[in-house]
Amino acid sequence: MKVFFDELRRELDEFWEWQGLTSEEYISGVKYLRCEEFYYPRWINLTQYAEKAIGILRRGERSPILINLILEIMAIDNEDETVMENCEQLLETEYLKDLSEAALRFPMYEARWQIAELLGRNNNDNCKRFLIDFVQDEHKYVQRRALISLSRIYPEKAEEISIEKLTDPDDYLRLVSIRILKDLDSKYLPMSVKLLENDTFSYVKQEVELIKEDILNLGDV
Repeated sequence: MKVFFDELRRELDEFWEWQGLTSEEYISGVKYLRCEEFYYPRWINLTQYAEKAIGILRRGERSPILINLILEIMAIDNEDETVMENCEQLLETEYLKDLSEAALRFPMYEARWQIAELLGRNNNDNCKRFLIDFVQDEHKYVQRRALISLSRIYPEKAEEISIEKLTDPDDYLRLVSIRILKDLDSKYLPMSVKLLENDTFSYVKQEVELIKEDILNLGDV
């Protein structure tokens, strides 16, 4: 097993070298990928390694090294999302739990938001619990994806959190929150429209106007 881990680690190191940055620089946002990930000359090899790693996890190998390697490939595969989709197709809930626990502490937010998306495609208490944690992630994009996923499998909690996030400083998190309340036909929607009707973010303002026109009786707002 160690031989495989070392090979995968070397391939990832080659990827970062080809991109001209370290994984630490990528995490910090100091530097960005110079071009799309799939232009990496051995991209197929890297995705094949990822699929094999997922298969090893599926067979019961719970090594933290293995899980972190999968999450690292998932992070850089954030456009095609092939690794995430393979996890959805190949992993049972118990292994998704292992990935989720590790992802909460994983430094690359591109992996965390994909795990949040993946959790929303399942429906069990563990998925709900992890999503509530991801909604509090330090990165706003992860929060948004987690809240959207939560609305699919735990609408009551998503409604509650969306109301809280209506005053969040992140423009797009407010937008996601009002859209979730709209999609859930929340009884708190009129109050939410009132709260946001003077919002300074243009997309939120547009959404509020659409809600007024399409859903709400203007006399009740």
